[in-house]
Amino acid sequence: SMKETSIVLAPLILAGLLTAAISTVCSLPFNFANIIALPLLLGIGVDGALHILHRYKTSLPAHGNLLQTSTAQAVFFSALTTIVSFGNLATSTHAGTASMGVMLSIGIFSTLICTLLVLPAILKQFMPHDPDDEKPWDARLSAWLVRPLVNTSVHPNVLTTLRLSVGVWGAVLFASGAAFNLGAVFIVLSNF
Repeated sequence: SMKETSIVLAPLILAGLLTAAISTVCSLPFNFANIIALPLLLGIGVDGALHILHRYKTSLPAHGNLLQTSTAQAVFFSALTTIVSFGNLATSTHAGTASMGVMLSIGIFSTLICTLLVLPAILKQFMPHDPDDEKPWDARLSAWLVRPLVNTSVHPNVLTTLRLSVGVWGAVLFASGAAFNLGAVFIVLSNF
């Protein structure tokens, strides 16, 4: 919806302004090398913001704090690894590559801050969460399937690995043509 699109883009626009401000304060001018960072920042920012929005809409915890969810942790650590990865470019001897690494690191840091701090506040203000909202059928089915595993040693990474394995086997069976229907069933099952 237009409302959700605006809510997701608002923190990204703020992150862009923050990136420009930090770059100005640090005397890091925009040039052809580091201007490439802007579309990358938008893509990375939209990804994290959509994950937070999806978590807010489908499975907000009872305490209502998005920052205490595994989704927020995943967005945080994903951004951290990206900052470190792009930060390595800042050590390059080529001035253009180095400035791009600095710009990307600043931009992803700004995007992370705005996604984890500003977006939840905007969501709470403009999209009040109604706990009585009906969850989508696949979320209800997934919750029903996972409920028996709540107090066991099975954690989300185990389930993700299982889903990935089932999906890969489904793709192999589907692509081979020998077990086309079974492969399709495996691919569908891997999405739960």
